[in-house]
Amino acid sequence: MNIQLLARNKFLIVGLVGLLLVLLSKRGKKTSRRVGNEKDSKRGSRSSGDKGAVGAIWRMLCPKLTKFEMEGGGWQLFGILVLSLLRIGIMNKTSRIVQALDKNAMTRNQDEFWKFWKQQLYMGIVACFHRQTYKYVENSLAVSWREKITHLIHKNYFKNKNYYTLAQKGAHGTSERNAITDPDERICEDAKDVATQLAHVFCEGIYASTAGTFFAFKLGQFYGIQYALAPYLYLWTMVVLTKTVAPMRIGKWISETKSLFASYTQAHTALTTNQEAVAALGGAEFEQKTLQDRFKAAIRKARQFHKAVMWPTLVEQLAFSWLLRSFMASFIIAPHALFRKGKLDLTNLKAIAKLKGDIGYQFVLFVQSMIAAGTTAKILKQLDRISGSAIRVNRLTSFINSSTTEEHDDVLHGDCIKFSNVDIYTPSPDNSNGTLLVKDLSFTLSKDSSLLLTGHNGAGKSSIFRCLGGLWKSQSGSITKPGSGDGLHERGGVYYLPQKPYNVNGTLAEQLCYPEDIGVLTSEKELMLSKILEKVDLGYLQDRFGCDTVVNWDAVLSLGEMQRLAIARLLYHEPAFAILDECTSSVSGEMEARLYEHVLKDTNTAYITISHRPALRAYHKQMLTIGLGDGKYLLQDLNKEDHMNEISRTHVHQSDNSHKKELTGKGAVCITTPKSKKVPSDMIKSLSGAEAQNQASLTAFVNLVRAGLPKGKSTRLLAITMAVIAQIGCKVQSTKLMSSMMSSVFQQDKKYLLKLIAQSVGMSFAGAFAEQVVAYLQHDTSEAMIEGLTASFTKRYLRNKNYYKMVQIDGLVTDPQQRLTTDLREFTNTTAAMIPNFVTPVLEISWYGYLIANMIDVQSVGKMGLYMVFATAAIRLSMPSFRRIIAKESELESLFKTSHSRVKHHSESIAFYGGGSREEELVNKRFSSLMVHSQKRLHESWKFDIVNGAVIREAPFCVQWLLRNEYSRRVSDASVVSDGGVELGRAQAFIFDSTEKIFTSMGELLKFAENLERIYGLVHRLTEFDEAMTRVEATGSSTSNHIVSPTGSIALSNVDVVTPTGANLVRSLSLSIDQNNSLMITGRNAIGKTSLFRVLSGLWPCPVGTVALPQNSNDVFLVPQQVFMVLGSLADQITYPERLSMPLTEEKTSELLSLLTLVGIPYLVDRHGWEDTSKQWVYILSLGEQQRIGMARLFYHKPKFGILDECTSAVSIDVENKLYSEAKKCGITAVTISQRLALTEFHSQELNLSEEHQNGWKLTKLSE
Repeated sequence: MNIQLLARNKFLIVGLVGLLLVLLSKRGKKTSRRVGNEKDSKRGSRSSGDKGAVGAIWRMLCPKLTKFEMEGGGWQLFGILVLSLLRIGIMNKTSRIVQALDKNAMTRNQDEFWKFWKQQLYMGIVACFHRQTYKYVENSLAVSWREKITHLIHKNYFKNKNYYTLAQKGAHGTSERNAITDPDERICEDAKDVATQLAHVFCEGIYASTAGTFFAFKLGQFYGIQYALAPYLYLWTMVVLTKTVAPMRIGKWISETKSLFASYTQAHTALTTNQEAVAALGGAEFEQKTLQDRFKAAIRKARQFHKAVMWPTLVEQLAFSWLLRSFMASFIIAPHALFRKGKLDLTNLKAIAKLKGDIGYQFVLFVQSMIAAGTTAKILKQLDRISGSAIRVNRLTSFINSSTTEEHDDVLHGDCIKFSNVDIYTPSPDNSNGTLLVKDLSFTLSKDSSLLLTGHNGAGKSSIFRCLGGLWKSQSGSITKPGSGDGLHERGGVYYLPQKPYNVNGTLAEQLCYPEDIGVLTSEKELMLSKILEKVDLGYLQDRFGCDTVVNWDAVLSLGEMQRLAIARLLYHEPAFAILDECTSSVSGEMEARLYEHVLKDTNTAYITISHRPALRAYHKQMLTIGLGDGKYLLQDLNKEDHMNEISRTHVHQSDNSHKKELTGKGAVCITTPKSKKVPSDMIKSLSGAEAQNQASLTAFVNLVRAGLPKGKSTRLLAITMAVIAQIGCKVQSTKLMSSMMSSVFQQDKKYLLKLIAQSVGMSFAGAFAEQVVAYLQHDTSEAMIEGLTASFTKRYLRNKNYYKMVQIDGLVTDPQQRLTTDLREFTNTTAAMIPNFVTPVLEISWYGYLIANMIDVQSVGKMGLYMVFATAAIRLSMPSFRRIIAKESELESLFKTSHSRVKHHSESIAFYGGGSREEELVNKRFSSLMVHSQKRLHESWKFDIVNGAVIREAPFCVQWLLRNEYSRRVSDASVVSDGGVELGRAQAFIFDSTEKIFTSMGELLKFAENLERIYGLVHRLTEFDEAMTRVEATGSSTSNHIVSPTGSIALSNVDVVTPTGANLVRSLSLSIDQNNSLMITGRNAIGKTSLFRVLSGLWPCPVGTVALPQNSNDVFLVPQQVFMVLGSLADQITYPERLSMPLTEEKTSELLSLLTLVGIPYLVDRHGWEDTSKQWVYILSLGEQQRIGMARLFYHKPKFGILDECTSAVSIDVENKLYSEAKKCGITAVTISQRLALTEFHSQELNLSEEHQNGWKLTKLSE
């Protein structure tokens, strides 16, 4: 075909290439448009669903292609387009310079050679700056897109209480299609993965379209249209072939694997959240089994995934990598050797040089065109991989965007709370009516009114207010509430006080003002808050923490202090109406009276109280009783005078002493306990001294790897090395075959060329197989390592209650769940990848260096070695502290994820407070800090990568031309002409490929050093975790002063109760509890009641005195106020920490059902069954139902002593009496912790803790 004719028809060529590009992308677009929502995945159309999810995310990021937006990645998109066009110009200019260098190196025209060599050096500097800027903009685009996706999710996630709806639907354990159990994982992890991968695909797509069109035009213009179309025809053929031979939907596997790892992370989070209950109940074995089961399921799925993708990956590597090299070489070289025999002028050096330069230029153009076409094919594969995370994100966004959790038409707004003929049902997963709770409910609460709401657990007391707050939809009638804000809270409207208040991780001022933003804390505001705190006897909190210090309040406040802080919130907001949901169960009677007689009256607040205690009738004008059967209820008027005597009986024995502000007041001495010393761990032998920091990190890294690889698995490292050697051998042989094919052009030997092509194809199969073996062994090593480290860490973590001591006693590691899951998984994956990443470059540098030394001389190789030393020094000097940067980023990621986990866990309280917008603000604040740090990391990496790229990529490219020139100068013209340039062509081609491999490997080796520096950040966090475990192990057992009681009773002799911070709460405490001498422990909040239990159970050490306990540890059992609902079945809730095998025997079923009947909740079996382990019981059951489960757990184990920590505060008095009577019948001696002295008939002595008593305590016989 005439070249001039092609030049005149260049627009035809461009049109054909453009049409082919459209055809390549057509398939993805059709499937994306055909299915882009959740309905398609429900029908089982996995292919369409995967593509539709990616398309939905793309439309989220770029909703209007016609409207250019600078925010959310707009600047980066514009920059990528401009840089892509510049990239074409740089590559085109470079290819021309390479052509000139090739020609002048062969003709030994030194003046021209050095002229173009300098041009190449300058162009290399430009190319380096361009390449690293392109990479920086791409990564910045990924961060911007993550920020945009996350903010869009946050906007709707916190709107209309969607966070609550998601948590409730996920709690009922419905199928993955209908329920989202891990919104925190999807927002924090999957959104990040989608943004990163999609940004990479977009940038690759821009390059493929621009560079592909340009280089296809160039090939068509100079060499023929067949060269322009060949790359796309080859790759399109291979795409169809691989889809046919090895079909694989990777997205599905990734989505399922992520869900299983999320479930494992959830189990760790539950353990961290409920660590005290687990430690007190001795539930380590149960928790270990739960963690092991979930971890094994995740690892099993990961192994199945890697095995399933072996064959498809092998086919893809063969088609798109190894065979591609053979195709490029044969397609360009074969025409010259097969069809131009006798037409080539090989009689003079200039003709040979010109031919070689032309072939080299054609090869460069073809390679660039193939890269562009290959990128197009690669994008199709990456879209499938992205779909794994995209499906999970798209399901979340689809749910929250289409949620109907808005305030419903039956919620009206007025100046009172009014229910008119309302039927209240529990919600069901399919949006149909659930269980009828209350039928035809009608009542009105106007200003200056008060209502007491009573009923048995599960009757629907809190459900009434879920309907009032818009959390549930009422099926009939109408509801009127004051104000028009979100949830129940609005200044001047309705405010909600739960039994266990929600505390944000923030300042004291933020706690008081929640869900409002206090803004700038002025001195006037601080004085106002101080006065409010004094009214609830919490002024000491301001002295201790200040108003502007961020504190984890859940860790430092008792439940009573939390409830008083909630009352302070009520004082701050001054609502017209208040819902008091058992909000005084853990405060003194004096504080309760102060709330009703002063706080509520002074603020003119009308209120509804949910309670079981008759004493509260005196503070209310009406009482509404529900749960009378068939949805019936009773509304009656109350007379305060008739119930005043109940208040007197309740308060008669109480001594509040709540005006004492300090824990270390009279009778409490502050002592200093020795801090834990840092002791080198068994796994990580730490080195001291700043000069040994790197050595210590490397030592820690090596020891972690050794600990992670069990015996027998370490041989996999040798297997990987052997597979890498085989892979390198295939590469070397492939390089030799490529250079021999180049020399065949000058030999004009058809048979020899065909033989070389056949050998190249065979070597491609061998190389692809070796590469896949390396990948499989790498994944296998990673999985073996994470299994080993997880087993090692988890065993120590759960031993001797270390999980409790690490956080509560040692206190330096506050996020063990993050380090044992995300950090550990990232460490093992990175480490396994680093093994071949180290072996490969070392072997390639050695192998190719040896071959170059034989071809040229040792001196040249020595110069290359000196350059490597210089390059290494330059890189080390310019490398930032990635260790510190990565560690900080991991910490910020952990804080962001923890914030979302708290929102999920406390979703109902947040929804009642109307705190969605405030939580969004707080979460966005942490997320913004993370994004700012990520951009800072990218900027530091960009500066380093410019130096790195110049040293390991551009400069070596110039150096290899010096080597080629040096070799050409040693060859005479006669020898070149005599063999037609065969040997020179082969040698120069081999030198080019070999030096490129050497310098590329050098870059990989330096990158290995960079990655090693990066991984030290993870090593640091894992080392901190390991050292924390070592410290708590080195402190010895917390039960060193605990002895076995010879009589089987509980006895304390001269015991000091000392907090981990050194505050001595009680001194010289002596008492005895036998099976006929039960005890009630009373005292104000934060006086040390629960602390005494912690010493008694061995959670805290007993530094002074002795604690005598029964020999069998199961003879003492805890029932806390907030019962720990385990991740398991309904049967597991009763038998915890014992785990029963499923299915249950008839005898065991009858026993468990009788226990549920005894505590009044047998209906749970009909609702949920015995064996469903997917439900999240903490969200499903009310607090009263959970407390009944706690008592059923006590009756199941039948210990000698039951430590009852206000465990009946959410049940009615008659039920409370029944439960204590049953405990007495079972021979269980009660040790009750309470604010109020009640149930005196079940206790024979009272231990009152107060600063007024000598040594902080007083023991009284109740019979006296």
